[in-house]
Amino acid sequence: MIGPFHRLRIACNDTTASQLAEFAIVLPLLMVLMIGIYDFSNALSVKQKVVNAAREGARFISNTPMTDYYPNPVSPPKEAAQVVGSVLLASNLSDCGLSTAAPTASGTLIWTYTANCPTGTLTLTVDRGSTYDTASAFISPYVIEATQVTISYPYSWTFNNVIGLVVPGANYPANTQITASAEMQNLN
Repeated sequence: MIGPFHRLRIACNDTTASQLAEFAIVLPLLMVLMIGIYDFSNALSVKQKVVNAAREGARFISNTPMTDYYPNPVSPPKEAAQVVGSVLLASNLSDCGLSTAAPTASGTLIWTYTANCPTGTLTLTVDRGSTYDTASAFISPYVIEATQVTISYPYSWTFNNVIGLVVPGANYPANTQITASAEMQNLN
C-alpha cells in the first residue's frame, strides 16, 4: 500500500505540470515576438513599395515638357497622381483615391495632392523646380533643375492590438506615416 507521503513525492517529481505552466508563461511573449516580426517586415515592405512609387513618379514627371509651366506655372502635372496611384495599386497598396485627387499649389512649381485613407492621410508632393548644384574641384559649378516627388503614406500597425494583451495598459502608436522621396533631373 502506498502512503500519502509517497504519492506527494511522486506528484512533486512529475514535470508535466511544470511544462504546461512554462508554456503558458512563454506563449504570450512568443506571440508578441512573432507579430512584431511580421508587423515590422510588413512595414519595410510598404516602405519599399512607396519608394518605388516615388521613383516611378519622379521618372515620369521629369520627362514631361517644362514648357507647360513657363512663364506662368498655373497648370499642375496632371498625370502625377495617376502614375503614383497606379504604381501603388500595382504593388497591392491602396491609393486612397489619389488618382482622382485635385492638386493644390504649395508654391512656385510645387503641387500637393491629398487623399484620405481609413488610417490617415496620403500626401503626394511634386516639386518641378527643385535644384541642386554640381560644384566640385574638377568642374565648374552649374545648377541642375530637377523634379522631386515626395510621398507620405499612412501605415497601420498590428502590434498595438497585441501588446495590450501581454502588458495591460501598454500603448503603441496605431498609425505611422511612411515617407519616401525621389528626385530626377528634368529631361525636357
